[in-house]
Amino acid sequence: MKSRHRPPLNLTDSEPASPETEPSVTSEATDALDEATPEAGLEPLPDAPQRPMSERQRRRLAEQQALAEERAAEAEKAARALSPFAESADAPPATVTPASPPAKTSSKRKGKTATSNGAANAYLIAGLASALWVGGLASWFAYELGSGMMEIDPLRLAVYALILLAPVGLSILLAHAVRQGAGLAQETKRAREMADALVGPTALAANQAGHVLNTLREDIDRAAQSAERARDDLASLREALTKESNLLNEAAELAGGTARRLAEQLSHEREQMGVLGGKLEGQASAVVETVERQSRME
Repeated sequence: MKSRHRPPLNLTDSEPASPETEPSVTSEATDALDEATPEAGLEPLPDAPQRPMSERQRRRLAEQQALAEERAAEAEKAARALSPFAESADAPPATVTPASPPAKTSSKRKGKTATSNGAANAYLIAGLASALWVGGLASWFAYELGSGMMEIDPLRLAVYALILLAPVGLSILLAHAVRQGAGLAQETKRAREMADALVGPTALAANQAGHVLNTLREDIDRAAQSAERARDDLASLREALTKESNLLNEAAELAGGTARRLAEQLSHEREQMGVLGGKLEGQASAVVETVERQSRME
């Protein structure tokens, strides 16, 4: 092969390019680009044909997809079953307010202070009344004793002492009764407040118990439905197994019959081959005898 001689590169242009030659050069370049673009835009090579999947691979893929679907369904069922319990467990902290107990204690303290003030006032009133009574009777007794209108007599002194002390004891008893009544009123108020305070938790507990019962009922229904589905699946599987076993038994019987027929045919063919072998031996012996006779005759 001959090498093509290329002209040397001339880096220093001695003569400037004329404007007439420039359009021709540009037109040639554009034509070359237009010719090169179709070559660059050729269609890509087709991909290599994929190998067909075998039945075993298809079965494996189908089994994997079925297992993935079953796991996803079990996860969804577990999430649905646990979501009501989580909601019922998270519900009490959201409903119960911690600010209510201090208000109740403050009201109880106010009631206690009011009742204690009433009891103290009752004793104070009883003391004032008894002091007025004793002072009045003492002044009257001193007046009569000083004026000489009354003589000192033990019986009279006992009567005056009884008249003096009886109202005092009665006032003290009344004050004690008032105090006991205030205590009973306080206890009744406390019992009422406790009953009112227990109404909310009992209602909340009843509501939560209802939610729990509903969730348990739904879980039981779902379990019953899943058991029924499993029972139906087992029944269908049992039917399919019985059908397959019957088909296998029929195929085994058919194979046994064909094997017997083949054995009979082979035995018959063997007998025929034995008979044919005997005939061939007789013919061979006859041929040998004829050949010997011919040889003797010669």
